[in-house]
Amino acid sequence: MIAVRPLRWTDDRAALLALDTSFTTDRIFRLERTDNGVTLDEVAAEPPIYKSYSLAGATDVIAGHDWVQVAEYDDGFAGVASMTIETWNRRAVLQHLYVTREARRIGVGRALVTAAMEAAQDRNARCVWVETQTINYGAVRFYRSMGLLGAGSTHSCMIRAMRALTRSRCSFLETYCNAVRAKRRRRTIRWKEAAGACLSIPMHREFGGGCFDSRRLVNSKVRRPVISID
Repeated sequence: MIAVRPLRWTDDRAALLALDTSFTTDRIFRLERTDNGVTLDEVAAEPPIYKSYSLAGATDVIAGHDWVQVAEYDDGFAGVASMTIETWNRRAVLQHLYVTREARRIGVGRALVTAAMEAAQDRNARCVWVETQTINYGAVRFYRSMGLLGAGSTHSCMIRAMRALTRSRCSFLETYCNAVRAKRRRRTIRWKEAAGACLSIPMHREFGGGCFDSRRLVNSKVRRPVISID
């Protein structure tokens, strides 16, 4: 049975350092830049790639993150996840996710990420953000299965992915467009009000004492005032 609980620091330090974070893969992703962003293509890795992440210098940093949970499986230490919350843009960043080799493909990673997403939502975060390497084939496929979609890259070997927690909180484009539409509506209202007011404003004498034809002004697509001379 998988159980997720908060990190008990410093009691969990030894178990954290003992986590087997290594992986071996014969498939990797190749990142290609396009005019519209980036694409990921699966390619064979020959020979297979072996990678291990040392936690020797990271345990104290992990313990200081905003949210840290560990997973236990059959009473053994199976994994850890840590997350920070960026308050200025309400973005939750999954900084670390490690599952020991013996506990992979049984739901430990899914339990930790699900708990992280729930915690991010409770903290009013608009989305969850994660970054991993193109050679970490299993991690990329896992994040995709959790609904984290590619959001770009800053380097040829790094992939960034994001999952929106709520549509209204994560759609920058929608928010921007709504603001632009509201601004245009306000301008239209002010323009019509100004045109209507011109009906009672006499023009300068050089126009023969005429006035603005407010009806033609409002209905016209050209914003230059139309003058009616009596």
